Amino acid sequence: SPVDVRDDISTQGLTQFAENYAKKGTVRLKEIFTPGTLRVPTTHNQLQELESVHKVLELYVWLSYRFDDSFPDRELAASQKSICSMLIEEYLERSGWQQQGQRRVLRTPRKLRREYDALQLRGYFREIDARSK
Repeated sequence: SPVDVRDDISTQGLTQFAENYAKKGTVRLKEIFTPGTLRVPTTHNQLQELESVHKVLELYVWLSYRFDDSFPDRELAASQKSICSMLIEEYLERSGWQQQGQRRVLRTPRKLRREYDALQLRGYFREIDARSK
């Protein structure tokens, strides 16, 4: 199963799924997750939490394919997982990640500073060039 045992939130999700399954035979997603509460992270810790929620939702979807009747909220879990992905993407874009081809490359503060300096220099030389004409 797709469980990261080093991730506390993922293991808590698995434990809750197992407990609900043992008690009721059915695991409703709304019993452990409240749809509509996901937000764009503003800190790295919030990003990690959102990634963990994504893992739990992925686990629910995975289990729903193996135990269809016991995990009936596959569509809800899949849609919430997609929302998680979009929110993670939004955070990464706001944090300086930039699409380059098919991969993502983090623009470090040093690189951002060099790009800013280069823009400033180009503007300065354009201004000098315009004065000399």
